[in-house]
Amino acid sequence: MRKFLFFFLTVISVEFALAQHTISGRITAESGIALGYAEVEIHETHQVVFSDTSGFYVIKNVKNGHYHLHITHVGFHAQHADIEVQEDIRNLNFVLEESINELHQVVIETSADKSDFKNNSIQVQHIDNHFLQRQGSTSLVKSMEKISGISAYSTGVGVSKPVIRGLSGNRVVVAYNGIKQEGQQWGADHGLEIDLNNADKVEIIKGPAGLIFGSDAVAGVINIRPKLPHKENAFNAANSLTFNSINNSWRNSFFVSANKKGIWTKWRYSYLNGGDYKIPADKFVFQTTVLPVYNQRLKNTAINEGAITAQLGVSKNWGYSYLNLSEFSQKSGFFSGAFGVPNASKLQHDGDYRNIDLPYQFVSHRTVSSHTNLMVKRNWLEVDAGFQQNHRQEWAVPHNNAFISDSSNRNLSIDLVLTTWSVNARYYKNDSVYRHILGFSLQHKNNRIRGYEFLIPAYKTAMAAAFWSAKRNLKHNWKLSMGVRFELNTLQFDSTTTSFYQNGVYAGEAFRNESFKKTFLLNSGAIGLNKTFKNQLMIKANLAKTHRVVQANELASNGLHHGAFRFEKGDISLKPENAVQSDISMFYEKSRWLLNSSVYFNHFFNFIYLRPSAQYARLIVENQIYAYPEAGQLYEYKQAVVQHIGFELDAEYRLKTDLNFKMAADYTQINNRSVGEYIPFVPPLAVKNGLEWVKKKKWKGIEEMHAELFFELYAPQKRVPRNDIATQAYQLLNANISFETKRGLIITLAGNNLLNANYFSNLSRYKIIGLPEPGRSLVVGLTYNFER
Repeated sequence: MRKFLFFFLTVISVEFALAQHTISGRITAESGIALGYAEVEIHETHQVVFSDTSGFYVIKNVKNGHYHLHITHVGFHAQHADIEVQEDIRNLNFVLEESINELHQVVIETSADKSDFKNNSIQVQHIDNHFLQRQGSTSLVKSMEKISGISAYSTGVGVSKPVIRGLSGNRVVVAYNGIKQEGQQWGADHGLEIDLNNADKVEIIKGPAGLIFGSDAVAGVINIRPKLPHKENAFNAANSLTFNSINNSWRNSFFVSANKKGIWTKWRYSYLNGGDYKIPADKFVFQTTVLPVYNQRLKNTAINEGAITAQLGVSKNWGYSYLNLSEFSQKSGFFSGAFGVPNASKLQHDGDYRNIDLPYQFVSHRTVSSHTNLMVKRNWLEVDAGFQQNHRQEWAVPHNNAFISDSSNRNLSIDLVLTTWSVNARYYKNDSVYRHILGFSLQHKNNRIRGYEFLIPAYKTAMAAAFWSAKRNLKHNWKLSMGVRFELNTLQFDSTTTSFYQNGVYAGEAFRNESFKKTFLLNSGAIGLNKTFKNQLMIKANLAKTHRVVQANELASNGLHHGAFRFEKGDISLKPENAVQSDISMFYEKSRWLLNSSVYFNHFFNFIYLRPSAQYARLIVENQIYAYPEAGQLYEYKQAVVQHIGFELDAEYRLKTDLNFKMAADYTQINNRSVGEYIPFVPPLAVKNGLEWVKKKKWKGIEEMHAELFFELYAPQKRVPRNDIATQAYQLLNANISFETKRGLIITLAGNNLLNANYFSNLSRYKIIGLPEPGRSLVVGLTYNFER
C-alpha cells in the first residue's frame, strides 16, 4: 500500500509539474525602444509581472487553458491578447502605440465579456481612483460628471445618483464587487451607499447592457471594480485626508493590504464629517414668497458618513476567489425649508453648523459577497454571490395628519428595510469560431416597511434569468456580437390601509394600495458590429430589444415623500417597459488628434416616468377628500410612448508634448409622444472645454505634476413637462492641480464653481423650492502611499 501510494503521488506530482508552463516575450514601442516596467497581467488569475529594462517579461507556473492578457505602460495604449496555453510560449512580443489620452493608458474593457475597446461594439469608458481624487467632488457620482453622457441627480452636497444619457433610477445598474447594488435606487433623496475611496476602477457602459447585468440596465452600467493585491509578498498602506470648504468637511480614509504567496487581505476604513453647506445667495423664492438664507448656509444640511470594507482572498494559477464584507452608513440633515410649506421661522439658524436636527435621514447598507473565478476544463467559470441589507429611515416631527402608535419612535416617518440575496454565474467558453458566455442569475428581495408615513408597500420579488452571448470575427475585419436573455420575475404585495388623522382627530382609514401578485416573463436581445480601419478609425453599431420589469414604487406608491418634497402616487395598471434601442459610434486617433462620438435613438413603447401635476396632494378617506399641503406637489407615475435621442462627442488635441486641449459635449432629448411634451429631470446640452497639463519628468523629488482647467457651459433646459420648472443657462469654471512625489505623497488642490455662479440644475430636487446649487468650493487633499 505504501508503494502504491508513493507511486500515485509521484505520477500526480509529475503530471502537475508538466502542466506548468512559461510565457515570455518582449515589450517595445513602435519606434523599437524597449519598454521597461510595463505591466503584464493574466486576467483570470491576477498573476502580474513587470518587464525589465530591456523590455523582457516572464510569467511562470501557467496551467493549460485559455487566458486573456492585459499589457499596460504609462503613455501608451493598453493592449489585450487572448492566448491558448498548451506548452511554453516564447517570443510573445507586444508593440505598444503611443497615446495622447490618459484614460487609454489603462485597461478599458467590459469585465463581463473581457472585450477590449477595439473589439467591443458597445461604448465603454474607464476611470480610476486617481481621476476621481483630482476632481475634488463631494460624492462618487459628482466626480464622474466630466465624462460625456454622465450626470448627477443631486440633493445639495454629498447626495447624488447617476444619470446616463438622461435616464436614471431603476434604468441604471450600479454594480460593486460583481454584485448589483440594491438600495431603493428609485428614491431621489439619497445617494449611492458606496465609499468614494473604495472605487479603484470604474467601468462606465453607456447604452443597453441588460444581457448580462439584468433588465434594469436600460441606460447603462456603473461597474465599480476593486483593485486586488496581486503583487506577491507585498505590503501596502495608505491614508487619504481631504478638506472641502463648501461645508467645511473632513474626509479621512485609511487603507492596508498584504499578499503572502497569493493569499491576501485588504482593509479600508473611511469617515466623513461635514457641516451645513454654502450657496451663493442670502434668500430664495418659493411660490412668490421671499425667504432668508442666513449666512448663505442652508440650515440642517450637515452630513456624517462612515464605511468599512474587509476582503480576504487567494490568487493562484487555477484562478482566484475572495470574500468581501462591507458596511456603509450615512446620516444627513434635510434643509428645514424643504419639509412642509417653507416659512421664515423654520430657517433661523441656531449657530451650530455641524449638528443634525429633525428632519434628517439615515441610510445604512451591509454587504456580504464572494467572487470566484475558477478554471473548468481549460475554460473559466465566474460566480458572484451576495447578501445585502439596505436600511433607510426618515425622521421628522409628525404633521397634522399623522398618528403615532409607538411613542418610543414617534418621530420615525419612514422606515424601509430591503434584504436581497443574489447569485450570478458566467461560463466563458472558446471554440474555433466563437467566444461564448453562458450564464444565469437568481435574486430574491424582501422589503419591510414601518413608520407613521406611508410611501410604498411591503413587497417581495424573485428573479431567475438565463442568458447567452457570443462574439466572432467576420470577413474584412468586421466583428459580430450577439446575445439573448430570458428573465422570469415575480412581484407581490398586499393591500394597505392606514389610519388618517386630521388635526389629531381620527378621520377614518385611508386606502393606500391594492394587492398585487404577478409573474412577468421578459426577453431581450442585442446584436452589434464593429470594425477597425488601419488602426486609426473604429466604427461601432448596436441594436437591442430591451424589457424592464415594472417596480413596486411605480405600481403602488401613495404617500408623502418628505425627502423629495412631493407626494408620489403609483398606478396599479402599469405594464413592463419595452423598447428598441440603437446607437452608432466612431473613434478616430491620429497624430495629435483623438475624436470619439456617438449618436443614439431609442423608442420606448410604454415608458414609465414620474409626472408633476398641477395640484397639491390629497387623500380620499372614506369618500372624503383631505388636502395634504405639507406634502408639496403631487407627482404621478404615468406610461407613454417616448422617443429618446441624443449624442456625445469627446475630442482631444495635443498642443504640446505636455499640454492637451479637451472637449466633451453631450445632449439628450426625451419626447413624450403620447401627450406632446417632455420627460422631467433631463440634463441640458453641455459643452465642457479644458486644458490638461501633465509633466512626468522627475524634478526636485516630484514624480509627476498634473493640472486641469475646465470651463463648462450648460444650455437652458426649457424642454420640461407642464407643471415643471425650466432652468436657465449657466457656466462653471473648475480647476485642479496635483503633485506626486517619489516618496508616495500625493498633494491635490481643486476648485469647483470658482466664479461662485448662482445657478439652477435641472437635475436638482431643490430647484422646486427655488434653491440654487452649491457655491464656490476649495478642496485640499493629502494622500500618502507606503509599499514594501
